[in-house]
Amino acid sequence: MACVPESRTCIRCRYLLRPPLPKGRLEERRDGILLLKLKKRWSDGTSALIFEPIELLARLAALVPRPGSNAISYHGVLGTRAKWRREVIPSPLQTVSLGKLDKAQNSNGVVPRPWTYVWA
Repeated sequence: MACVPESRTCIRCRYLLRPPLPKGRLEERRDGILLLKLKKRWSDGTSALIFEPIELLARLAALVPRPGSNAISYHGVLGTRAKWRREVIPSPLQTVSLGKLDKAQNSNGVVPRPWTYVWA
């Protein structure tokens, strides 16, 4: 697929088309066992991992989140039970004082939250 490198659509397509394991680093031995070569040698000297085919599929399936569950879990101040979460997370809605309603306001006088926030 030829595309402009700076295009967001191009980046998304490349991400979606990328395989979960690089084809060049995964080998099947004669006995049917899979050998996954590591990108860098570990500190203990390990350079490859050996898997049964079913074991590799089970490990890959464990990485896929359940439907409807969050793929990201937050810790620290952003965690759901954090004491200071109210201080950090923006309030859901802002009420508007009396006056003319802008285009962004609802008929109730409530301004909808923006989709993104500028943090820096």
